[in-house]
Amino acid sequence: CIHTVFTEIPLPPTELGIQNASGISGLLALLLENNTDRLHLLRLASTDLRIFASQAQHMLDTIQGSTQPFSSNELIECLIVLLPRILDVNAISKLLKRNLSDEEYHKLSFKLGSALFIYTGAIIGNHSLDLRQISHRAALCRLVQFDAIFQSQQRIAFGEENGGGANHFEHLLVYRGGDHSEVYRGGTSQFGDYSGFRNCTLNGRPITAGRIEEFCASFGDAGLDTHPHIVGKGRALLKLDYAGVIRAPLSATPVSDIKLGVLLHKCGLSFSAKYVRQRPSLAEVLPNILYEHRIKEEKAKRRL
Repeated sequence: CIHTVFTEIPLPPTELGIQNASGISGLLALLLENNTDRLHLLRLASTDLRIFASQAQHMLDTIQGSTQPFSSNELIECLIVLLPRILDVNAISKLLKRNLSDEEYHKLSFKLGSALFIYTGAIIGNHSLDLRQISHRAALCRLVQFDAIFQSQQRIAFGEENGGGANHFEHLLVYRGGDHSEVYRGGTSQFGDYSGFRNCTLNGRPITAGRIEEFCASFGDAGLDTHPHIVGKGRALLKLDYAGVIRAPLSATPVSDIKLGVLLHKCGLSFSAKYVRQRPSLAEVLPNILYEHRIKEEKAKRRL
């Protein structure tokens, strides 16, 4: 008696699965002819749609340049459908900046939540995903795909992909300068399995990375299907931390407080004038904060 176990590993499609020009043209013709239910048609077509950001931009340019362009809300819904189908994630941020105003971007961010970060490739961090939503299920599948790639890269590096031995590890250390902090067997994973998933909970209960992969295998990369464990549940909130698989070497130069402060400020963190005033070095590189505070004080005095 032979017992065979098959394991499905979610991986992103290759370039061979990209929609060709004639397919994009056919889809555009269909959308332009049906103005009333074109978002519904786009959702149906997106199941088998894999495109580059440039193709998505071509679609948006064609529709927005037609006699019946998308309204602001329709444009946001269109992007929610297209983002999970775009393979070159590094180009998505540019796509959003080109087509959305600041207000529209905030609306999109509010609707997608953590899914937007995953779509744009910003996968390192804390994520909260509602698995009842198609967009969040698709985002989780994208995250699992990234993780599968990272795991495979590490296993190949250690010679474990094809049953290799430990000697490969020594060669890797020599290649990387002998710094054990950069890479070691098991990676930086929480359980030594090379996975970047950490502290995962579903509705507050711990869940393993393997279980998450099972969910994604049933979802499909478009997130259209669900899982029996989730069907009928009042809520399906998945919270997790995703960590990088390779950390900085011990010999790396630490980031200074000034550079860290500027980085956080560029990422949207607001510093109070009092906080900046107490740090003269930070005030030198962020003088606009104190200037804006001074202007507000002068306006307040004038009102008095």
